[in-house]
Parts: sequence; C-alpha cells; structure tokens
Amino acid sequence: VKLHFFGDGHEYQKEVGGRKCWVIPIMNGEYVGEEEFGIVKGVAGGNFFVMGENQMAALVGAEAASEAIAQMKGVITSFPGGIVGSGSKVGSLKYKFMVASTNEKYCPTLREKVPDTKVPAGIKAV
Repeated sequence: VKLHFFGDGHEYQKEVGGRKCWVIPIMNGEYVGEEEFGIVKGVAGGNFFVMGENQMAALVGAEAASEAIAQMKGVITSFPGGIVGSGSKVGSLKYKFMVASTNEKYCPTLREKVPDTKVPAGIKAV
C-alpha cells in the first residue's frame, strides 16, 4: 500500500493496538492508517447531504446520522467522525485535469449563481 507517500516524507510509522500503522500529517491533525488492510466486495459512495439553516444545525444533524450509522453492522463511515465537511463531484466543468471539484449545485453561497441549484431557500449549510 502506498497511501503513506501522501505524507511527502513527513509520514512516520507507529504501532497502534498491536498493528503497524502510518501517521500522515494533515491540515487538521494527523491521519493514522494501517500499513496493510484487506478489502471485501461492497457498495461505495452512499453519501447523503444534511442541510441546515446554519452550520451548527447541519453539524448536529450530521453527528446524529453518523451515530446512527455506527450502530449498523457491516457499514462504515470513512471520514473522521463519520462526516466530511465539503462534498465534491466527480470531474470538473471547467478544468479537464481535475478528477474532482466542488459540487456547485449544493453550495449555499452559489445558490443565486447556479441555475440548477439543489439548495432550498433558507438553507445556509450543507
């Protein structure tokens, strides 16, 4: 597995719970991942959006959803705390070299600029 190379030379190995792990510095702390891991057949990309009248309302809703998902057998939430703060879309409308970019249809700050917005009136956080 070459994930640790994302650390660009700043990564280091650490044992966690008897398992070999890599620690990769990221902007909001450190990402810790096992050196080796397996895979199973499954479904990926089951993301959904939590909308709120403000950031705190959306966060409280997302935390409740993450806690409920954590109780389900065979289901994971792959982001820290089960929540990702910025949804993206595959590809880019403007830059062909980008494999992912901001999902403008769900950006409250772009509601008035994007004709096919998916953000309802009154929603200020997704």
